[in-house]
Amino acid sequence: MSFSHDDPRPEHPSSAYCIGPGISLPDGEIRMRSGAVSLAKATAQSTGGVMSVFEITVAGGRPLHLHENEDECIYVLSGKLGVRVGKETYEAAAGSFLFLPRRVPHRFWSNEPGTRLLLLTVPGGVEEFEREHVAAKTEDERQLVYAKYGIRFVSEDEGDPPISSNADSSR
Repeated sequence: MSFSHDDPRPEHPSSAYCIGPGISLPDGEIRMRSGAVSLAKATAQSTGGVMSVFEITVAGGRPLHLHENEDECIYVLSGKLGVRVGKETYEAAAGSFLFLPRRVPHRFWSNEPGTRLLLLTVPGGVEEFEREHVAAKTEDERQLVYAKYGIRFVSEDEGDPPISSNADSSR
C-alpha cells in the first residue's frame, strides 16, 4: 500500500529503540482518572502512526465503551484481569492475550491488586485522547474529547456488534 505526499500521518521511523520495564518515553507517563498509571512505550509519534503501546498498572477500570477507530490488544503481565468484550466475559491471568476489536463494547478491571498489562492500540494516537481526557475539567469538556476521538460509552445492556459508526474516522 502506498500513500500520497499529503498523507497526514507522521513519517515512519527509521531507527529502533528499547524502553525498559517501568520506564516510559519522555513525557509518556499518564496518570489516568481511574488512578492507573500508564507508561507509554510507543506512541503515534514514535511509530509513524502505526500503533501505541502502554504498560499499565490497573486501578479500577472504565465503564463499558467502544472505540470507533482503534483495535486494542492486551497482554497481562502480572495479576488477574477481568475483561468484557461484547457479551463475553473473561478472567485473564498473567500470560493471557486478548484482542478487542474496534466498535465492540468492552471494559477491563483489576481482579487483583497490582495487576499489570501491556495495552497496544492500532492505529496509534490514543495517548492524545488520554492526555486530553485527564486535562478536561468538566463533564462537557470530557464529552467533547470523547467525540473528537470516536470513543463512546455504552450501557451494560448494549450487545454484540455490529454497532453503527457515526464518528469521523479521519483523525
